[in-house]
Amino acid sequence: YDTFLFSITADRPRATVTAGPTTIQVGGIVTLSCYVETSAEFSNEVVVTQQPKWPQIFSGETITLTCEVQGRETSEWTYEWRRSGSFIYQSQEKNLTFSVYESNSGDYRCLCLLKDDSHSSTQWSEPITLSVLRKPKAQLSADSTELPVGGSVTLTCSVNSSSSFGWKYFWYRGEKSPEPLTTRDAVFLSNGQITVSYKGLFWCRGGRGEPVYYTHFSDHISISKS
Repeated sequence: YDTFLFSITADRPRATVTAGPTTIQVGGIVTLSCYVETSAEFSNEVVVTQQPKWPQIFSGETITLTCEVQGRETSEWTYEWRRSGSFIYQSQEKNLTFSVYESNSGDYRCLCLLKDDSHSSTQWSEPITLSVLRKPKAQLSADSTELPVGGSVTLTCSVNSSSSFGWKYFWYRGEKSPEPLTTRDAVFLSNGQITVSYKGLFWCRGGRGEPVYYTHFSDHISISKS
């Protein structure tokens, strides 16, 4: 079995009270938790990581935050989460998976408590900051809106953000109910660029992650014959 050794310090330990949630309806109840943060020799650094680790996070995407005590078995811990200082969740699972919205922006920290001794805890992790942006809209452009005789036009799709990391592009044609384009309909030059040799209305959107998170559709481009 494991033996846990706690150091004795000159400073008196400090009790901490948390409430979840902090806002209740009239006649409702709220649960208060009180514990003492202690300095434990086995308490290694607590680290929060994010997956997927996109440079930018957009409203509606699903992410996972993972809380880990470096060098210790995770089965020993209960995990408590705070966003910008407010209690949000407590679980025996180290992963916190959720769909983010702009209201979820903030600094996330986690704390690990021993399952068999809830009064003994690690220190809070360093914060990981989520800045959730509004769902983006794909941008579509064409090198020409008129087909040359016997030729084609090139369409380019992009996501207007400071980083395009992770985006794949999906192509459509038609007006009221756009249908996906296939390799029979267009020549796919690269990720985000195709050529077409017939007239019509064309759209695109970006997607990334698993399950795929899609941007808004672009405005359409109408290609005509010259």
